[in-house]
Amino acid sequence: MRGGARYDHDVRRPHSEAEIRGLLKKRPRETHTYEVSREVLERIPFDAKEPLRVMDEAEAEELARYLEVDAAQLAGPFSVVEATCPECSRRITFLDFVKTAVDGGHHERNRLRDVLEVPKSSGER
Repeated sequence: MRGGARYDHDVRRPHSEAEIRGLLKKRPRETHTYEVSREVLERIPFDAKEPLRVMDEAEAEELARYLEVDAAQLAGPFSVVEATCPECSRRITFLDFVKTAVDGGHHERNRLRDVLEVPKSSGER
């Protein structure tokens, strides 16, 4: 689409700060997934109501094992809200979001792996 969002495999890819801000202002009742380039994402301030913490190395390794990749291949660091599950006392990590998406049938594990990996061409971390 010219001048608008691009679509690939049913994933909307906003490409500008204005598009992202528009999506943040009109949040749908149901969660939607958008693939956003790192350069655009870095210009958008977090709107978390709680402070975020960076996942530690063990948590990143756990996420990598679930995604079946080496932790160095992940495009971290990943930040999450400091919270603990009231049911099991587990400290919330990015893995919880990934597993919920896969177990709920919203995303395929290999697709999330592709999104969360360092782009093959850059090799950066």
